[in-house]
This record gives sequence, C-alpha cells and structure tokens, in this order.
Amino acid sequence: MTLSKTIDMTSKLPENNSKNASAMREELDRPRDHAMAIQGLLRHLREAKHPDTCLSAGQSIHRILKRYDDSGALKKLFQGRPDVELDVAVVFLHGLHGFEPDARKACRLAEWAAEQNFPEAWNKLAEWYQDGKRDIVPDNKKADEYAAKAREALRRIAQRQIAQTRPNQLKRM
Repeated sequence: MTLSKTIDMTSKLPENNSKNASAMREELDRPRDHAMAIQGLLRHLREAKHPDTCLSAGQSIHRILKRYDDSGALKKLFQGRPDVELDVAVVFLHGLHGFEPDARKACRLAEWAAEQNFPEAWNKLAEWYQDGKRDIVPDNKKADEYAAKAREALRRIAQRQIAQTRPNQLKRM
C-alpha cells in the first residue's frame, strides 16, 4: 500500500466506530509518522512520471501540513528530521507540487532544519541569500554567515565521527 493511500485512508476512518480505527488514527497522528509520510511522498514525487500521481501526492502533503498550521506545531513536526524539513522548504521556495511559492516559509523551515545541526540546510540558505532565489533579497552578509555555520556544523560532525571511531585521537586535537 502506498503512503498516499494510507494517508487517504486515515481521513476516511470512522470517528469512534471501533477500537482498531481509533488505534490506527492515533498511530498515524504522531508527528514523527507524518514527517516520514511526507518524506515518502516527496520521494514518490521525484520518481513519478504521471501528472495525476504528482497531484495526488502533493494533495496528501497539503493535508498533512494543514494539521500543523502554526509555527510551533510545524517545527515540532520535523523535529529530528531536518532532511525532510529541508525538502519541504525547497517545495515551498519553488512552489512545487501544487504549493504556492512562499520564500518566507521556505527560509523559516530551512533555518529550523539548520538549527538541528544539518549543514546541508545552512548551505542551502547561503545559496538562496547569495543568489537571491525567488523573493529572497540577496544578502551577502547573511550568505557568508550561513556558509560559516555550515562549515562549523560539518566540523562538529567530523569531530563526533572521529570521537566515535578513535576516542584517543580526539584527545590529541
């Protein structure tokens, strides 16, 4: 069963008919599950060839994101999944899959992803501000700041990996 069919099924579940339906709704109502569903739908969109498939998957993503309208809830949705958050930011920036372009929301999502020590998000932000993507006003100072944060995040990741593989080598650094 595809993720979009699963999501469609959850919207049609009876409100309080059975314990199974209630348990299934509760299971699928967790933000972590929604983030994983979005990730799967985005992967499906990248591979899809037929326009109707893209429209259906895009609508499923819309339905999930609608549950997380306010900023706090949206940030919580992607907690621990900065890769998915950045993918959604790109969708918003370019207005892909039926989404209205929204550079402000795209930047906010990318910044939240970056705050989770995700260097790719810092790099993407640096690129957007350097080039002035969509409605983002070019800002070299911000671009340089984000590029520096990307380098720092990569350095921290590398140090952590070294510490895990060779604990004694990190002490000498």
